[in-house]
Amino acid sequence: MEFIITNDEGRDIGALQEATIDFEIGDKGNSFEIEMTDEEATRYEIRMQQSYIYSPDTEFGGRFEKTQYATDTDIQTWCGIAWRGLLEMSAIEPPPNVSHMVVSGDVHDVFRTVLPAGNDAGSFFTVPDGQLGVGIATYQFDRFTTKLTGLSKMLEQVGHRLDISVVPRSQGRPFAVVVTAKPIQDLSQTIEFSQDYTNAVLDLTDDRMGVNHLICLGQGELTDRLVIHLYAWPGGIITSAGPFWTGIDMRTAIYEYSSIEDPAELKAKGVERLTELMSKRSGEVYVRDMQLYIGDIVGGRDRRSGFVIAKPITNMIARIKGGDATIEVNMEGA
Repeated sequence: MEFIITNDEGRDIGALQEATIDFEIGDKGNSFEIEMTDEEATRYEIRMQQSYIYSPDTEFGGRFEKTQYATDTDIQTWCGIAWRGLLEMSAIEPPPNVSHMVVSGDVHDVFRTVLPAGNDAGSFFTVPDGQLGVGIATYQFDRFTTKLTGLSKMLEQVGHRLDISVVPRSQGRPFAVVVTAKPIQDLSQTIEFSQDYTNAVLDLTDDRMGVNHLICLGQGELTDRLVIHLYAWPGGIITSAGPFWTGIDMRTAIYEYSSIEDPAELKAKGVERLTELMSKRSGEVYVRDMQLYIGDIVGGRDRRSGFVIAKPITNMIARIKGGDATIEVNMEGA
């Protein structure tokens, strides 16, 4: 896995040879950290908010925007925001005097409308020429949302995922960060990571220590206080109908939001909170020689416990140390 350093015009300076690189993209963070010697930083002419790094034809890349170093060592630590993070820090806002932004048409045309809107970091990205051939009938974005969240949710409606990659340009021209959409791959139907699969290590967690009963407290005093009980059920279901687990298996937490007087709003906030607190099954996959992307669905099985999971990829971590590259893939909690 090769990482290229460029100048502020996006033209290549050279490939990093000895640095330690950590890239994380997805729902847990969109940033990178690179450790290199003073000599390397000088050789590649790295400048704050002027130098870029990218791995050709992948999503891993960004701009250097933070540095740390101490006078008793020759190691510098450089950090920055990954491409996906730029979209996470760009907003979709409704037009003036309109409640929501509504779009329709070919996905590429929607991208051309949404990405540069507001003249923020979204305008940095390039949309391929022509049409994608995937249409959006009518889609209403949340009133205020990020471009990353808004576009990802829109694409889910048509079975696609957001695809970001750096395309190097020839003859000294600057690279381009291209945004398009690709069909979501359901690899759980064809590949199941387990003890039998030698190209991957699956790290599974089955956590039953979470909360399954949330008491939500809204506005009011004593017997007049707004109270809603929420219960987690198998399969990630949250309901106010009553508990599934009782006795020693019922685990209760209290959630106070005293400024809310609307029961529907309190319930919505409570559902968000219980989703964070309830028991989960999760997995991490360490893969070799396989192309996986955020949004694709992967499956895993532990033959010792019988634990089976099939969930979308939500996070990817690339690590380079001593010339060796590893990619860790995290699945969505169940």
